[in-house]
Amino acid sequence: MRISKAKATGLALGVILFIVIMLMPISGLTREAQTGLAITVLAGVFWIFQVLPYAYTGLMALILFVALKTTDFTTAFSGFREASIWMIIFSFLLAKGFEKSGLGKRVGLLLLNMFKKLSFSKLIITFLILLIIGNLFVPSVAAYVVVLIGLLQGVLAALGLPTDKRTNLSAGLACFFGVLGLINGKNLVSGVIGNSVLTVMMSGTYGVDISYMQWLATWAVMIPLPLVATFFFVKKVYKPDIDFDDENLYANLKQQLKELGPIRGKELITGILFLAVLVLWISGLGGFGVQLATGIIAFLMCVPGIGVIEYEDFGKIQYPMFIFIGSTVSLGNVLTALSIDEWLANLLMGLDVFNSGNYFAIAATFFLIIVLTHIFMESLAQISFFTPVMMQMGVLPAEKVAIIMSAGTHVYQFPFQAAPIAVSLGFGIVDGKDIGRYGVFITLVCVVQTLIGLALGWPSVPGF
Repeated sequence: MRISKAKATGLALGVILFIVIMLMPISGLTREAQTGLAITVLAGVFWIFQVLPYAYTGLMALILFVALKTTDFTTAFSGFREASIWMIIFSFLLAKGFEKSGLGKRVGLLLLNMFKKLSFSKLIITFLILLIIGNLFVPSVAAYVVVLIGLLQGVLAALGLPTDKRTNLSAGLACFFGVLGLINGKNLVSGVIGNSVLTVMMSGTYGVDISYMQWLATWAVMIPLPLVATFFFVKKVYKPDIDFDDENLYANLKQQLKELGPIRGKELITGILFLAVLVLWISGLGGFGVQLATGIIAFLMCVPGIGVIEYEDFGKIQYPMFIFIGSTVSLGNVLTALSIDEWLANLLMGLDVFNSGNYFAIAATFFLIIVLTHIFMESLAQISFFTPVMMQMGVLPAEKVAIIMSAGTHVYQFPFQAAPIAVSLGFGIVDGKDIGRYGVFITLVCVVQTLIGLALGWPSVPGF
């Protein structure tokens, strides 16, 4: 089997850098830390050039950590203990139940029948609005994205399009769900839930409390541009597969809704379960947390006589995505355990820019470092790793470190960085190229937007 030039380049570059880092003297790093750094660079290059499937590269890195005695097995695979990683599987089961029960189609028909005249633009705007509403009330990107995926499948079924295959309409509407949800959701509600790790770290470790209103006031000005850019991107890139000017379309939608009749049976049970998980997500009743609440409802959807999930559905779960994201979290944990954060803080302080006293230069450099390292580090791993680095450097006020950290980690980088994407990829209604293309586009938009904001003095945090 022939290997592409890009993969061959990545393979050679990754191995060369691994050997160089392993052999060269690096002051300030233990032998274990130096080996860990070499493995991380190797994995990062492999991910960028897609030398191996993402999951295989992640597992390779974790196995090398243990095999080369960089750290112990528990630390190397610690990411798989994170409850948020299991949301990939839980979310898939919820969305699948929404689809198989027929509830998704019913809700989709109700949505479509709200319009006297349908258009592609109206559908794009509708899902953007629903995404923002979800940002405000549901404390998990994966949680509300899975609801939107289920709703989109219902819309596709109502329009006579396949619910498990890519079409221009499905790809256009699904490509931005997880990506934009991650960018806007984590930033918009980060003072309460989205950045809980960052908020707790800043408060508990550094004594800096940032209220919800301070987060919201800081981020509100950064949200409109990605929304507008997304609308025009989808309109430009995707041409819908159906004719919205066909008068028979509307008559057919009304007839389908009428023929469904009253909700009952498995559809009713699924509706009750979905309502239950929404209440648990929003209210936090019982103290279950988002992940456990989702897991409980997902389990009930698999119970014979209650749910609609069948044995063969488990074969459609995106296990490689689950393995990949667990690997990236583990990688961040290993780097922190090896004290590479302290080494990096000292290294960065040797750069003139961090000693310049120029706010824009310092903040912009910090932001770009976070964006670039996000290529091979998951958000929580970056927060845990780089926040102590910047705080040790002491070149920015703590509240600005927190907000710029949030900006960098939630600027989307490539399809494997947003866990909710695993849900949409699992159904085949959008593929990696769609997500990658939109991801690169919106990343550039957000980078430009943030750099302009930093040049104008953003973030200005009220109350500090």
